[in-house]
Amino acid sequence: MRRLIFVSTGLFAMLAIGMTLGYLVFGKPSPVPSAADEREAKKEREPSFVADEREAKKERESSFVLDSHQELKFKDGITMDVWDVRATRIRELTVRLLIIADGKSQVAREEKLKWDNWPKEQAEEAWQLYYLLQDNQALGAKRERVPSFTIRFGSAKPRSSTGMRSTLSVDGEFSTPSTSTSAKAAINASEESVVYVQIHNPAKWSGTIEFGRTVESLIKIANGGRVIVALTLEWK
Repeated sequence: MRRLIFVSTGLFAMLAIGMTLGYLVFGKPSPVPSAADEREAKKEREPSFVADEREAKKERESSFVLDSHQELKFKDGITMDVWDVRATRIRELTVRLLIIADGKSQVAREEKLKWDNWPKEQAEEAWQLYYLLQDNQALGAKRERVPSFTIRFGSAKPRSSTGMRSTLSVDGEFSTPSTSTSAKAAINASEESVVYVQIHNPAKWSGTIEFGRTVESLIKIANGGRVIVALTLEWK
């Protein structure tokens, strides 16, 4: 037993001497690099033009997101829907207000906005989109409801704005309109997206109706005295 203890003690002493000599000759062993360290080292080794292209790509990225939504009701039959919008480096935005009835769609209002240079110090902009429906009963027109929209911009204001406005309105005796809205959703680029639908059914109509989120699907159900107001967005 005493010999075994002596041998073990001698073995530990030899190991300690060997490790000390290793430190003196080769230096202290390097720690195993973490994943973050490896990524940083890779960035340092890559050519400068690769890093420049990555930054340039980041600056070219664009997006348009409808964030929170709220519905407000005022006296005299006025209702307002408000969306918080997050926009990043967009070049064009088209907002259309459609009135769909008798199986066809007509543009009640359209606004096309364009940007040349997006402010570099403010990559993402916070805007507000407003949809307003005014019941003209207070003005003596009992059967007329007039929809409209507007946008409140931040520092990245558009360079130019062109559009058209018609005298179209929702005219007739209707029940309380049913609505469907998009919120907390990213809007795809280069396609017209229906973000708000307001269906005005005839006063004595009852039941349920199904529809998709495209203008074509809304045209299919716009019959029997039903009038549909749709707000669409398209950006590039």
